Parts: sequence; structure tokens; C-alpha cells
Amino acid sequence: MTAGAVVTGANGVTYPTSANLIAVPAVASKTQGTAIVDLQNAGLVIGTISNAPSEAVAAGVVIDSSPPAGALVPSMFPVNLVVSDGRPPKPLRQTYRPCVGKSFRV
Repeated sequence: MTAGAVVTGANGVTYPTSANLIAVPAVASKTQGTAIVDLQNAGLVIGTISNAPSEAVAAGVVIDSSPPAGALVPSMFPVNLVVSDGRPPKPLRQTYRPCVGKSFRV
């Protein structure tokens, strides 16, 4: 990158770059806690943490990050995480039985 260049984060804020860019560590498939420690140890900060259901990823495990793994960003750049809620809830199944011919007491 050239001197005086800036990078715009996912939050819309611009950050000045320097000669020391950091590669975002791969945190997908790690627990939320481990991912946070890895990002902080790399010199990055935690941005927004959102949750999403997943059939394939267990609850509490990172599904994705933004910027993605390997992206070069300046120190203290926020990294957003999407963490699994686990399997989505199954829809309620309702059954109805006919009431014709039945008497009810009120």
C-alpha cells in the first residue's frame, strides 16, 4: 500500500494504513472465546458479534469473519464474527382433530 493510504472497515470507518499490515487469522471453526483471543493476540479488535443458526456448525463456534481470513488490515482493525446458534428450531407441528358431533361444556 502507498503511504497515506486508508482502509475502510466493515463499520464504514476509515483507518490509516502503515507498513505493518496484519493478516486476519483464520477463526472459522473455532469457539468464540478462542477466536477472540486469536484476534486480540494478532493485534486486532473485536467488532460486531452476531449469531446465526447452522445445521453444520455447533453452537458457540465461529461460522465466518469479516474481513475474511488472510485479509491484510492495519493494527487495531475491527473484525466482525458470525457465531453459530446451533441447529435452527424445528417448526411446530400442529394437528387439528374434527370436533363435529362432540359436545362441549362451558
